[in-house]
Amino acid sequence: MTSERPSLVEYLEEVVQPVLFEKLDAAFPEFGWRRTAAGWVATNRAFTKERFGVRPDRVICHRPFGFLIHGERAQTWCAYVHGGTPPQRHAFREAVAALAERAGVAPPAASAPARARDERTEVLEHFIETARWRLLDADDPDARRARSALERRGLGRETWAEFELGLAPPIGSGAGVDLSELRLVGLADAHWASRIVGAWRDSRGTLVAVFGRRLRGGGPKYLCSTGPRPPLFGLSLPAAAPALVLVEGIFDALALRAAGVRNVVAAAGTTISQGAWSALEALGCRDLTLWFDSDAPGRKALLQAIQGAPSVGESRPQLFVIHPDEVRRLSGAVAPRKLDPNSVVLAAGRRAVLELLARRWPARIYAALNGAEEDLDQALLGSLGATDWDLEPILRTVSHLSGDAREIARGIRECDALLESWLEAGRALRRAGVPAAHVAAEIAPRLAQLAREAGP
Repeated sequence: MTSERPSLVEYLEEVVQPVLFEKLDAAFPEFGWRRTAAGWVATNRAFTKERFGVRPDRVICHRPFGFLIHGERAQTWCAYVHGGTPPQRHAFREAVAALAERAGVAPPAASAPARARDERTEVLEHFIETARWRLLDADDPDARRARSALERRGLGRETWAEFELGLAPPIGSGAGVDLSELRLVGLADAHWASRIVGAWRDSRGTLVAVFGRRLRGGGPKYLCSTGPRPPLFGLSLPAAAPALVLVEGIFDALALRAAGVRNVVAAAGTTISQGAWSALEALGCRDLTLWFDSDAPGRKALLQAIQGAPSVGESRPQLFVIHPDEVRRLSGAVAPRKLDPNSVVLAAGRRAVLELLARRWPARIYAALNGAEEDLDQALLGSLGATDWDLEPILRTVSHLSGDAREIARGIRECDALLESWLEAGRALRRAGVPAAHVAAEIAPRLAQLAREAGP
């Protein structure tokens, strides 16, 4: 919790609900809660039959926010103490106070009023929690189909948990949030029903939006809740990210993360906005690999992204691309169909992903080969300052480089390699305990000779 006075939602989630979960049998004795390895299960048959019309073993609580009735719905504790409907505004404060009393903790401070942002966040959190519970429901046929679809894409339960993936409840079902609350955040459209949904968090980990992907039926492939959202998906990274991979689709990012490539974010489309470039700079990104789809729109978007990147003076990262032709070769694809990172993971596995990353191209060379830069020689020589790419495959692939450019590029790379070998020799001597002054006396004359041989 922050050092500032907590919001009402923060107070509920961080103070009240965790205490309630640990003493559920005392806080809600009417259920007859019994502790299990996974959480709690109800035992009071008379109560659950009369209140919910189900056997007690179908009422479980595995998460602090509320309880689940198998095959039907999830309900928050706030909704439960409010007569079964989600409370709003002043009624929400009263519900939190009632839960605090059951938990035996101090009531919420009167000076911490609920804000519109709190209300929106609460609706999003409840929607995500309800969807996560539904995805895990063994009795729900739609949930079984959703789990199977995710697994076919290589997305297992660890990925579901990390990105809070779930299955959207039927609209108007009363599962966790009511229709008026769904309208508040743009989740009331019928197209949201039974989509795979997930949490879209900002770089601080705050939930600001929910995305939804179509499994079947009509409507757009992707939907997103209304309101502001981060310019990139996946910004909530564990640490600073000097090297990142940027893909088009959210599921491409999920697939690469599931394959063990952790430093991935998604544009959620084919456009990289100025806000996205700013977000990358804020993350400390100095090395960016663009991996877009291999179809015509993806190739066009790749060139537009290269041309739209900030200039060097604006903290531009070193820019690389995964060449679409390399993707097709490594994936063994012969049909003229789209290949995205998710399909590469499924077709060729993690090894192919790592090989593609090892074979990335400097963005300027790719752009020059595709007509976005006029001078291919200049693009090659202007890319030599970028680290960690293999010169020889590009020289073999690109036949129309001038002989002078090839010779200069090879000479610069040979000098770079020789210089690095001497520096590594010096580091090895230091690790062996040789004093720094002795290392300098040994290495400096040789580096000076190398500099003279390299010319002006």
